[in-house]
Amino acid sequence: VTILIGVLMLGRTGEMPLTLSGYGSLLCLMLALIARPISRVWAAPLQARRALGLAAFGLAIIHTLHMLEHSWGWQWRAYRFMLPQSQWGIALGAFAVVLMLPAAVTSFNAAQRQLGSHWRPIHLLTLPAWVFASGHCILSGSRYLGRPQPLTVHWLAAVGLLGITALVMAARSKHCWQWVGLYSHYSPPKPDLSTEKLRSTL
Repeated sequence: VTILIGVLMLGRTGEMPLTLSGYGSLLCLMLALIARPISRVWAAPLQARRALGLAAFGLAIIHTLHMLEHSWGWQWRAYRFMLPQSQWGIALGAFAVVLMLPAAVTSFNAAQRQLGSHWRPIHLLTLPAWVFASGHCILSGSRYLGRPQPLTVHWLAAVGLLGITALVMAARSKHCWQWVGLYSHYSPPKPDLSTEKLRSTL
């Protein structure tokens, strides 16, 4: 992440920082979401899950600021002159950042202890954030459908990203692991602290 941010600082102009920060945020968020379910197969993402989540949010902020400064010139009215699908894509991206914010500001041990059973629902907001971020990329990305007349290759790219989005969501579901006969490799979520206390008193 440090190297990526350094590259972004070296190439502050053009589309490269916008592209790298956007894809970097998607990649980090994806790894953070699948870290726990696949931890029995690949443990590394789980060990860095907090860093991955914070990196996803940080890169999303860089992506947003770069778009506002270099693409829009801080002219909010530019939104009205965009293609309809791009407008929807920008709105989905904004929703994704908003949903990632509560998880980012509570990603430390003290917040987890104070919030107790409420901590996990807050961090589950990253699931719809992932869906919205993928929709943002598909609808507003120039390599996807954010063009006046998307070509076949752009539609294929959109379908591919939709497939990746579906796979990430499926990896979070124990029923999907059971359906493909790999439930023994699935790592379920740990019960929260309040649940453990309740069990100990029964």
